[in-house]
Amino acid sequence: MEQSQDRQISRQVLSLSWPILLEVTFTSLFGMVNMVVLGQYAGGLYPVDVNVTAVGLSNQPFFFILAVVQALGVGGTTLIARAYGAKELHRLGRILKHNLMLGLALSTFFVASVLIFQKAMMDFLGADALTQEAGLIYYRLVMIGLWFNCLAALLSSSIRGVGETQIPMRINVIANAINVTLAFSLVNGYFGLPELGITGAGIATLVANVCSGLGLLFYISSGRSAIQVDWFKDWKLEASTFAAIFRFGIPSAGEQVLLRSSLILYTKIVASLGTVVMAAHQIALNILSFSITPGMALGIAASTLVGQSMGAGDVALADAYGRKTARFGLYFGLAMSAVFFLGRDVLGQIYTQQADVVSLVAIPLICMAILTPFQLVQLVQVGALRGVGDTLFPMLSTGFSVFCIRVCLSYILVNYANWGLAGAWIAVIGDQTIRSFLITWRYRQGKWKTIQV
Repeated sequence: MEQSQDRQISRQVLSLSWPILLEVTFTSLFGMVNMVVLGQYAGGLYPVDVNVTAVGLSNQPFFFILAVVQALGVGGTTLIARAYGAKELHRLGRILKHNLMLGLALSTFFVASVLIFQKAMMDFLGADALTQEAGLIYYRLVMIGLWFNCLAALLSSSIRGVGETQIPMRINVIANAINVTLAFSLVNGYFGLPELGITGAGIATLVANVCSGLGLLFYISSGRSAIQVDWFKDWKLEASTFAAIFRFGIPSAGEQVLLRSSLILYTKIVASLGTVVMAAHQIALNILSFSITPGMALGIAASTLVGQSMGAGDVALADAYGRKTARFGLYFGLAMSAVFFLGRDVLGQIYTQQADVVSLVAIPLICMAILTPFQLVQLVQVGALRGVGDTLFPMLSTGFSVFCIRVCLSYILVNYANWGLAGAWIAVIGDQTIRSFLITWRYRQGKWKTIQV
């Protein structure tokens, strides 16, 4: 009987995870496609390493904002999963509306801020004059598209809370097909379109993000989701709902603020090593963000399944889901480690043929082979904790690890030990290992089993 239940749990985890995996993989492709297309683009006014660096630096505020908005939405996802598990379907639409109001208000503020202070942001990140010139229009286009990306992220996380994972996946596939086609065509000037270089990549990203956001909004409005929303009625603001979203969402948002702030400081440290090193670093980060998608997918699945189980009052089943998803995360992490180690000399060539950049990419890939199993397990277990509303400890552990380990250690190894790019990535190994042990300890403590919504 236990083996039968274990197989059933495995099937449910994989059934929920695979559409999420495809969705987050295609979401990661947005940044990857631009880097690959521009890395192979020989025309235009700017060298390959300048274009790649401009895209990578623009991605820093982009993903900072997106991550914070997504994290604030964790509060809404937790409430929706709990309400759905408790069969309180009448609450789902109201929770979604409250989640959207908070998330879009924050998105509007952030997007306006980074557009107004573009030069100050790029100066702070260490971009030189040529990099800023190359990425001027690209930056503005992707930041405008970011608002629609935030809309899509908020809607997607809400419907995942009721287990609907295939629709976001399908919409992301379509959006990425648009992005790939337009980026390839507009950067190079194919199919009768103008050759726009890096600006063409920005236009492609903007169009794809608009399609993604509007596509999910149409689905929610169609009435086919378990979350029934009437946009013209029932806009009564409930202080208790806002309070609950803040209670679970603010620590998650705080975690992302700490994480992304540290990444900006970390990027600034690496940028001091020059554009060639920075281009290799950005390519490695892009490969890493693409490779952790199994952990992200399993973490989202864990959040949904654990949250629904706790809403139904079945603590044992919630724990079983949490442990099973973490195990799958470890398996994926070990597989990705093998890919990184064996492909360390060739993966960089997917992005560019610039020999000095490709040779440097091998250094962080070796480090990624060591850290990825720890990172994926940590992502899954954080997802399980978020599903029950245990969001404060992940914020505190992340803040400690990213600032005290990643930023401080990378600063010492780069500037005093003169270890260059290798030193920066050794600091990442330390950060991810410490975080993984802290989150595993927290999960095994079991305090999350007593949290009430």
